[in-house]
Amino acid sequence: MAVICKPDKEIMEFMRDVCKSMFLDGECYAFAIALHRDLDWPIFGLMRDNKIRHAFLRPANVHGDIFFDARGYVAKEKLCKPFGIEQPCELRQIEEKDLYFNRPILSNSIDKARQFAEIIWPDLPWKEGTRADKILTFAKELEALSKKHNLWIRASFLGTPPLLSEGCGDESYSLKIMADWFTYSIDRKIG
Repeated sequence: MAVICKPDKEIMEFMRDVCKSMFLDGECYAFAIALHRDLDWPIFGLMRDNKIRHAFLRPANVHGDIFFDARGYVAKEKLCKPFGIEQPCELRQIEEKDLYFNRPILSNSIDKARQFAEIIWPDLPWKEGTRADKILTFAKELEALSKKHNLWIRASFLGTPPLLSEGCGDESYSLKIMADWFTYSIDRKIG
């Protein structure tokens, strides 16, 4: 059965740190829009002088004053801290259009936010599944086709084109996330 080899704990921590540095303060609008579109969670704004200082979401599956941003789930009392806003802070439900009204938001930033979020938090209730889910489904269908014809895609050496060769018995496909965190390699696994 095809399987995805997940990033190890150290890589995941690094990805979380990169996500926070990109999408906590600066591209938080893109992060909020990406997750709003793919999770249907409402967008909220941390207000300062009647302007949206930080955009984040209110998870539909969590009760109480818990929100979600590039840090993951965040309690209300910790939400304002990185932005130098004292408690009590003003939180307001907003719309996606309110964020575009404040400043330009690049579609590429929204796409990157989605990619980071689905790798870091694959268990969120993504409407259309994650990219990893789609890749795994593809690999399982490819594996069934390979078994049917006893032909397998395999790598001879890193950086060389993949080969198509006959199988030798108990085989499956293994997928590994690459150093760019968004691309997967696929190779035949024996045994």
